[in-house]
Amino acid sequence: MRGVLREVHHRSMWQVLGLYIAAAWLVLQVVDVLADNVALPDWVFPVALVLLLIGLPVVLATAYIQGGQRAAGAGAPAASPGDNAAGTTGAATNPRERSEAAGRRGHMLTWRNAVLGGLGAFALLAGGIGVWLAFRAAGIGAAGTLVAKGMLDDRAAVVISDFAASGADPALARTLTEAFRIDFSESPTVRVVDPARITQALRRMERDPEALLDLELARELAQREGFPAVIAGEIGVAGSSYLLTGQVVAAGDGAVLVSHRETASEDDLLDAIDALSQRLRERIGEPLGSIARAAPLERVTTASFDALDKYSEAERLMVTGGSRQRAVSLLEEAIEIDPTFAMAHRKLGIALFILGEQRERQVEAFTRAFELRDRLTDHERYITEGTYYTYASAQLDRAVTAYENALAIDSLGPALNNLGIVYQSLGDHEQALELFRRDIGSDGGQSTNPYVNSLFALASLGRPDEMRELFDEMYARFPTPSSHDWGAVAMLAIGDYETADAHIDALDAQTGDPGLQSQARLLRALSVGTRGRVAEADELLEERAAIEAERRLPGRVWESQVRRARFEIGVRRDPQRALDRMREAEAMAPVDGLSPFDRPYAQLAIVYAEAGRRAEARRWLDAFDEEVWPLAGGDPFLDLLRREAHGSVAEAEGDTAAALEQLRQMDGRFCPECRSLSLGRAFDRAGVADSARVYYEEGVTVPSGSRGFTDAHRLGRAIQRLAQLHDEAGNLSEAAVFYARFTELWADADAELQPDVRAAQDRLEEILREIG
Repeated sequence: MRGVLREVHHRSMWQVLGLYIAAAWLVLQVVDVLADNVALPDWVFPVALVLLLIGLPVVLATAYIQGGQRAAGAGAPAASPGDNAAGTTGAATNPRERSEAAGRRGHMLTWRNAVLGGLGAFALLAGGIGVWLAFRAAGIGAAGTLVAKGMLDDRAAVVISDFAASGADPALARTLTEAFRIDFSESPTVRVVDPARITQALRRMERDPEALLDLELARELAQREGFPAVIAGEIGVAGSSYLLTGQVVAAGDGAVLVSHRETASEDDLLDAIDALSQRLRERIGEPLGSIARAAPLERVTTASFDALDKYSEAERLMVTGGSRQRAVSLLEEAIEIDPTFAMAHRKLGIALFILGEQRERQVEAFTRAFELRDRLTDHERYITEGTYYTYASAQLDRAVTAYENALAIDSLGPALNNLGIVYQSLGDHEQALELFRRDIGSDGGQSTNPYVNSLFALASLGRPDEMRELFDEMYARFPTPSSHDWGAVAMLAIGDYETADAHIDALDAQTGDPGLQSQARLLRALSVGTRGRVAEADELLEERAAIEAERRLPGRVWESQVRRARFEIGVRRDPQRALDRMREAEAMAPVDGLSPFDRPYAQLAIVYAEAGRRAEARRWLDAFDEEVWPLAGGDPFLDLLRREAHGSVAEAEGDTAAALEQLRQMDGRFCPECRSLSLGRAFDRAGVADSARVYYEEGVTVPSGSRGFTDAHRLGRAIQRLAQLHDEAGNLSEAAVFYARFTELWADADAELQPDVRAAQDRLEEILREIG
C-alpha cells in the first residue's frame, strides 16, 4: 500500500483529482443557473452529474497512465548482463522497449482523448438541450409549453380554484390556496383573475360568493367569463408526508393540460407549494406563441349554465346579423330552463321588436324582466329598467335616467347604444349618433347594432355620403344577409334606389330562408312601388303574404295586405280594390285569431275611411280604442298610427277641425314625413292651399330614417300635388323643380300611371319655355 501511495503521488493524481472536482463544481453551478433562468427540463442537471461521474475514473486512469509514461521516458537503470542470462522470457528490458509497451497499454487513455471525450459528451448534452428548447418553442411533444402549443394566450387570464382537501385539514387547504395564488400572481406568462371579478361573476351565477370555488364551479365560471383555463390544486396525506397536486385544466372540455406533484413534510409545505407553482408556470411557458381564446359567454345573471349558453348564442346572432328567428327560439329555450332569467326575458322582447312581431309578447317579456330586476346586478337592473321604459311604458325621460345610471357603472357598456335609441326617438339625432359611434369604438365594431342605428341617424341628419362610408365599413366586418337587409332600407331612406336594389338582389339570393325571401319581397315592393311600378309591388306583396301565412305569422300577412290596400288608395286611387285586399287578408288570417294587441284595427279604420266607408271606419276605430290602445302602455309608434286613424276617420266624417287637431298631435320625431304629408293632404282637401303647400314640401324634403318604409304609397303623389299647388300659386320655378322630380321618380311607372307622368312632363316643358 505504501508503494501504491508513493506511485500515486509520483504520478500527480491528487492534483488531477483536485482540479477535476473544482471544474465539475463550476460546470454544475452553470447548469443550475441555466436551469433556473431558461426553464430547462428536470433531466439536465442529473445528466450533467452522471457525465461528470463517468468522467472521473477516466481522468484518473489517464493521469495514472500518462504519469507512468513520463517516468519511463525519463530513463530507467540499464539491465545487467546477468538478467538475460538468468533465463528471462523476452520481456523488454531497456527503456525504449518498456516505453513502447506502456504506450500500447495506454494509447486510448491520453489527455487529448480525455479532453475531447469530455467536450463531446457535454456537446451532446448541449445539443439535446437545444433540441428540447426548439421543441418547446415550437410546441412539439412533451417539451412544448401550453403557450407554444397554442393552448393558452400569452398573458391569458386564468382562474385559480380552491385546493381540494383529500384526507387533509380543509383549513390547511385554504392556506395553501392563498399561498399558491400569491405565488402564481407573479407569473409573467398568465394573469390570475382577481377575487373581486370572481365575486361579481358568482353573483351573476346566483351562487354564494363565499362558497368553496371547487374545480367544477371554477370551470363553469371560466366558461361564462371567457377565461381559457383553471388551475386546480389538491392536498392529500401520504403516510407521514403530504402529497400536493397541481393541474392546468381547459375550461371548455375539462381536459388536463398539465399536471405536477410534489411531496413534502409538514415543515416543508410552503417550499413544496413554491416548487409546484414554479413547475406549472414553467410548463405553461414564457411568451413563445399565442392563440385566440374562446369567446366569453355573456355576463348576465342566471344560475343555469345551459340557459346562459343559449342566451349567449342568441346574443351573438343578434349582434352579428344572424338569424333573428333562431335567436328568438334560443331565448325561449333559455327562459324554459330558467324562468327567472330576467335578461333573457328582456332580450326576447328586443328580438321580437326587431322582427316586428307579436307586440303583446314583446310587452309581456319587457314587463317580466322588469318584475325580476331585483335579482340583477345594479348595471343589469338599470339596463332592464331603461328597456322597459323605452319599449313597454313609453317613459322616455325615465329611460334616459336609467341608461345614464348604467353608463356611470360601465361607460362603454350596452347602455351606449340603448341610450342612443332613446335620443333618436326624442328627435335628437346628433346626440344619438355620438352615442352610437362611441359604442362602435368601445367594442371594436363587434356588433351590427350601433352601425345600423348610426345609418338611420345619418339619414335623419341628411348626410348620405357618410351613410355610404359607414355601410361599407359595416359590411366589411359583417358580410351577412342582415347587412344587405339594413343596407337596402337605408338606401331607400335617401332615395338611392339603384343601390337599394343591389342589396335586395343579394338578399333575394338567400333561397333557403323563407324569412329572408319574405323580407326581400317587401323591400323590393317598397323600392318599385315608390317609383310607380305598383302592379309589380302588388304581386310581390301578395307573394309575401302567402309566405307569411305558410310561416303562420298572421301579423305579417295583414301588414302585406294593408300595404297593398294603401297602394290601391294612395297611388292607383281605386278604393274598391283596397277593400278587396282587406277581405283577402281576413280570409287568410282572421282578425279574431290574432292576439288583441296585434289586431290591425287602426289600419282597417284608415283604409275604410279612405274608401269612403265611414260607418265601417268608425267601427274599426272604436274597436281599436277599446281593445288595443289600453294594452299599448302609451307606445309612441302605435300612438302615431292612432292619431293618423282618428284624423282619417274625422276627415271622412267631414269634421275637418277634429281631423287637423288629431294630425297635429302626431309625434313627428318618429316619422316626420308621416305627420307632414298627412297634414298636407288634410289641408289640401280642406282647400287651404298655402298650408297644404307648406306641409307637402316639408313632407317630401325632410330627411328621415323611416322613409324606406313610408315613401312607397305617399311620395309620388305628394310630389305631383306639390308641383301643381306651386303652379296654381304662380311659383313657376318651384313648380318646375317638383314636376321634374316627379317625372324622374315615375319615369318607369306602370302604363296606367303614364298619363300623369306625360302631363307633368308637358307642363314642365311649358314652364321652362315660359321662364327661359
